[in-house]
Amino acid sequence: MADAIASRILRSLIEQPNANCSELQRRLGAGYSVYAVLVRLVDSGLITTSGWSDTTPAKGGRRRKLYAITDAGREAEMQQRHRLPEAADV
Repeated sequence: MADAIASRILRSLIEQPNANCSELQRRLGAGYSVYAVLVRLVDSGLITTSGWSDTTPAKGGRRRKLYAITDAGREAEMQQRHRLPEAADV
């Protein structure tokens, strides 16, 4: 898992689980969409959808899909961090 964005998403979900795509994008300070990376991480079993957010006026009244890290995702993130210690500081 050499993708730095994927690694940062996994680390973010370890620190604060159950986040939606917009929240993850804000956490990472990404000036781009992280949705494609989320889909790839779900497909590879490193994260899973964990439900839906509540509807609130602040969210435009729409529910958002929540993501959580899996045990395989935790293991992959730990292995990545040990291989590339500088990636933990990105």
